[in-house]
Amino acid sequence: MKKFLSVLLVILSAASFIVSFALIVMLSDRSPTASASEAMYHTARFAWLAFLFMLIPLGCLAFGIGLKIKKNLVIGIVFSALLLIYGGLLSVSLTQYSTDAEYLDGLKTELGIAFPEDMTVITQDWTGGKQTSSDEYLLRYDSVARFASPSDAEAFLEGMDTEAWLTDKASITEGIPTITALQTNDCEYFLLYCYETDSFNEAVSEAQYNYIYMALDTEESVLFITEFTHK
Repeated sequence: MKKFLSVLLVILSAASFIVSFALIVMLSDRSPTASASEAMYHTARFAWLAFLFMLIPLGCLAFGIGLKIKKNLVIGIVFSALLLIYGGLLSVSLTQYSTDAEYLDGLKTELGIAFPEDMTVITQDWTGGKQTSSDEYLLRYDSVARFASPSDAEAFLEGMDTEAWLTDKASITEGIPTITALQTNDCEYFLLYCYETDSFNEAVSEAQYNYIYMALDTEESVLFITEFTHK
């Protein structure tokens, strides 16, 4: 019986990492994602599953210690560590995110934009720690806001000064971070606002100004919002 339990715990411990990883991916895939940032948020919010599955290799470890079985001891340590690292990395990533709609209220005050009350938003905060980038810009906040329906997205567009929106972002593409330009390539409406000059869709200055870029996809009912600073 002891040998059977030993082998069973080894197998279950090895499977625990694979199963937890697959389960987290499967659950996160059930949520709509429009950007890498949003996808990472939906993955990170299931970090608790990694810690839950860690109970299996911990049991294997305890079994190995109690009965002095080296194989269970080693396997228990290895897979407990893997799940701890995986869950820990996801948990740390999750601290970068906020789903507080008050962020939209701040933009409403600054830009005079009326957002629907039932709009949801996921914001990744890049302002913590030292930042580096391969281009001339540093991200500050990267958000994906979702409308309840395509009609809400159309109403939002109509409620704002249409002159502020561009239907071709070619004139401002060189003034936004590369990753932002790529993830909003399929959007239909765009705008770029500079906080310091209080102006829309002007060429990005060489000065260390702060900008907010928005891209609206009415078909997917998604509004991308990126705040960044010119280095």
